[in-house]
Amino acid sequence: MIRLEWNSMIASELSPNNASRHHHMQLAKKRKKLKNDTTLMLKDVEIPPWSPMDKVTIKYIAYYCGKPLDRDNLIAGMKAIVDGVVEAGVIPDDNPDHVLDYDVEYKQVRHLKDRRLVMEIKEVIEDVT
Repeated sequence: MIRLEWNSMIASELSPNNASRHHHMQLAKKRKKLKNDTTLMLKDVEIPPWSPMDKVTIKYIAYYCGKPLDRDNLIAGMKAIVDGVVEAGVIPDDNPDHVLDYDVEYKQVRHLKDRRLVMEIKEVIEDVT
């Protein structure tokens, strides 16, 4: 399992609901930076580039304060991060043949400073017996 963590609710800035409030070039820069940052984070995890995980499930754990982000908006807001996972060679593609399921778990925190987002990528090993 690979676990990545961000110290804010980054998905909320890039969710479809909030994206309409920003200029498309600002959003493109944020998405590109997030994708590149994710690729760099994964280089520290020591995933061999010659053995990507073929099938995975992705779970997001959102530590929120106030009103939680809708499940579909949280997943959509994480698209740049999933693209970074692909670019790092962890999975070959983010299509349904390789990402079998997305799951979201919410945990409420008391203070804004405690908000964060965790992404867990678990390999699914198919039984061939």
